[in-house]
Amino acid sequence: GANIEMLEEVGDDNFFLFGLDANQVAQARINYQPQHIVEHSTALNGVMSMLKSGHFNLVEPGIFNDIIASIIDPNDQWMTAADFDSYCLAQEQVAKTYLDQDSWQKISIRNTATNKQTLIYDLR
Repeated sequence: GANIEMLEEVGDDNFFLFGLDANQVAQARINYQPQHIVEHSTALNGVMSMLKSGHFNLVEPGIFNDIIASIIDPNDQWMTAADFDSYCLAQEQVAKTYLDQDSWQKISIRNTATNKQTLIYDLR
């Protein structure tokens, strides 16, 4: 939806896109098995293990149980597990780009200016 529209406005070099595209989502929904994805993703498996262990919620046990359940739910409408590794790769690219402040500023300005114009146009 909106991410694709923003990408089209600013271009590939100025946008960090991650996750499945619409066709991939449709295909993945046929037999979506998030638990299988968790088991085969080192990063997601690590996060889920930390969440389950209570590492982040020593004072409020069980506070993340609904999040854990939603990630491994085969009916998760957002298909969070399917996009996790792609998100991690995109975040690494964001961090790398941020280190080059000239590039980061150009990307930031282009995104702000372009998306502001798009927003103004949409509001008319």
